[in-house]
Amino acid sequence: MSSSRPRGAVAFLVRVAVFALAFTARGEVWLRVAMPASDPPFHAQDVATKIWRYEPSGPQGGLWTVG
Repeated sequence: MSSSRPRGAVAFLVRVAVFALAFTARGEVWLRVAMPASDPPFHAQDVATKIWRYEPSGPQGGLWTVG
């Protein structure tokens, strides 16, 4: 006699996988379309001090957030 428990566990795991895939897909679409990230600022290395300097006043697009 076969138990229905393994079939129920497999069905549950399939539902969780489908939910995770749908959640990831919606999140990806949301982050790419509704809230585009900003471009990184232009950077250059100072030859004398070997320090990387960033120029945040350059042309950038997207939403800039801090934190």
